[in-house]
Amino acid sequence: MILAVPLLVESGAYRERCHRIVAVDCPEDLQISRVMARNGIGEGEVRAILATQASRAERLAAADDVLANDGDLPHLDGQVAELHRKYLRLLSQIANATS
Repeated sequence: MILAVPLLVESGAYRERCHRIVAVDCPEDLQISRVMARNGIGEGEVRAILATQASRAERLAAADDVLANDGDLPHLDGQVAELHRKYLRLLSQIANATS
């Protein structure tokens, strides 16, 4: 099962609920510009929102795997496909160990 939880780190006892955590990451300036464009709000408002959330360093420290979302969609798609293959291998190893 995959859970998509945007504020997972902020939720508290996240580690007990997950076997692996993936962070989708990009540089803060790119994150800010994307939010501004998507939501039509100013930089100050975006920074205020980000200040209430876990920092980039905290999110990356919590992650078992990181997808770099600082390029185009085909690049991100390739990373997602590779991570999917990795997770399928891990699942196979777990299944073999328990049988």
